[in-house]
Amino acid sequence: MPGRKRKTSKPTAASPRSSPRSRHGGSVELALQAIARAMGRLEARWYLFGAQAVALHGAQRTTQDVDVTVLTDEPTAVLVEALRQERLVTMFDDAAFIEQTRVIPCQHVPSGWKVDVVLGGPGLEELVSLESEPHRVGALRVPVVRLEHLLVLKTLAGRPQDLADIARLLAARPEANLEVVRALLRELGDALADSELVDRFEALVPPRGRRPTRA
Repeated sequence: MPGRKRKTSKPTAASPRSSPRSRHGGSVELALQAIARAMGRLEARWYLFGAQAVALHGAQRTTQDVDVTVLTDEPTAVLVEALRQERLVTMFDDAAFIEQTRVIPCQHVPSGWKVDVVLGGPGLEELVSLESEPHRVGALRVPVVRLEHLLVLKTLAGRPQDLADIARLLAARPEANLEVVRALLRELGDALADSELVDRFEALVPPRGRRPTRA
């Protein structure tokens, strides 16, 4: 896959003075600190994606949710216990739901933030984890999905909100490496037998970044 030079993240809206807060008044930094402690206890890799990553990459979103992907060899029950010790309590106990969806819905009690913990695996999630980039949220450095991979994940999800996020990200970050996005979408499209992935993304690219059409 096309490579890129790793760079230090720019200051973002989620600075110590402007970290978003839940309706209960708790800063998202508190929830992220709890996640980081739990993952440190397990020596698990993790990264932030979803709306909070969109905001950190420069396109503001109003949301009360935090989405993280975790890669660990520990049993799910051990992960749930590590989360519980940091007051990240599961919103319901349904092992079959977690097994099917690969998502552990939690709430960080002190801050009030809802946290969806996605159980990652080999393939795309492994790649995203390996190329995640540190961003600062208050005093905390958080591993965040890189911009190009966030565009890919949003294209894969394909919901109206995801497509709107892509448009905002492309407007806010015109330096995004679109060839990296296209190459990964082509690879995923072949693997998933979905020939529309690249077209879905291309329809949202501003005219200056589109590929010329073939005669």
